[in-house]
Amino acid sequence: MKFVVTLLAMMMFVSQPTSSSSGLASPLDPRDGSTNPETLRVEAKQIVGYWEQRLAGALRLQKEGLVSEGDVDKVRFELASSRHALGWMSNDHQQMRAQLAQIVKIRDAELKRIEKQSPKATRSIYETERAQRRLANAKAHLAWEDGRFGDACEDLQQIIRLSKADLQRLSEIKKGAVVAEVYLECARRYFTGVEVDLECARRRLAVAEYHLSLAETHHIRQITRQIAQVIPAQALHQGRSPFGIVVDLSIPFGLLDREAVALPQECVVEQLRNIVELNKEYLQREMQLQQKNALGQKAIDFSKLCLLWNQERLARAEQKPKEVVQLLENFVLAMEPWATREGLLPDEAMQRKLTLISARYELALAIEGVDIDQFRFGPLAELDY
Repeated sequence: MKFVVTLLAMMMFVSQPTSSSSGLASPLDPRDGSTNPETLRVEAKQIVGYWEQRLAGALRLQKEGLVSEGDVDKVRFELASSRHALGWMSNDHQQMRAQLAQIVKIRDAELKRIEKQSPKATRSIYETERAQRRLANAKAHLAWEDGRFGDACEDLQQIIRLSKADLQRLSEIKKGAVVAEVYLECARRYFTGVEVDLECARRRLAVAEYHLSLAETHHIRQITRQIAQVIPAQALHQGRSPFGIVVDLSIPFGLLDREAVALPQECVVEQLRNIVELNKEYLQREMQLQQKNALGQKAIDFSKLCLLWNQERLARAEQKPKEVVQLLENFVLAMEPWATREGLLPDEAMQRKLTLISARYELALAIEGVDIDQFRFGPLAELDY
């Protein structure tokens, strides 16, 4: 009898597949001009309400010993992510910061559980480092929201160190220099070989370096603004204070020039071009695997979405507003069948709908000519790492 009760409870926790008619408004077609921000905020509120109910149910099951703290934290993360998205759509930075702080707490608990539950000798390297990257990513976004760009740089440098170590390990595995069965079992996303993991690691490293460039640019501008308030810019160009003392600031004095501040943007554009090329190579390899019946269409569709998303990032960095709008329209139209197809479990349906709603809101802003933060936390942000 207890087994039956437990089974029923777990079925309630996971829930049943749904059709595309999940109670939310149908996706808006960007081609008919009806991408209404207020409508999108209403839909986002409905998703928040869904996750609030899910969390209440998960906490009840936890009290009965039917689900773990890790299971509950997964729901907490989805709730915090949806609330953050709603805060972004409402221009509520206090709400955005509060939810990012909650996500940092969740990711920290995730890492501690992994470290506590598995002895170091048998713990999956991939699982541990993924949790470390997720925590660093969350901390970097919180620091960015707080305007602590120096702290964001440190967190992103941590991701880069982990990504380089991962890339080196995979290269050694490919060469046959090391054998890491525990690592490989967890690392292979589609069990299709180390080549896919290598390309994924290269892309992850490229994205982390791109984000670091953004953070460093903001950090340098922040420092130069602070210095310019107390020391005349002309004195800094000469490398001296107004009192004739040589100033050693370990930053390029030329960055105080408006023209020189734009130089890091060239680096960002080049990094994004590299990311787009890596996306294309990754998609090409997946399509080759699909031809061998080693990969399903679901993975291909998702990789195509990621490519469009990064192409939009590039167009935005290149300051091509018309291309940004066109790419966002393509992204939304490609995402619609992905986000609303029948047979999805309710949780996955809500995750995908939030991604779709966020993309539609971004499209609405682009149509109005409103720029957005290039390091914004969103439904696809965690997929970078």
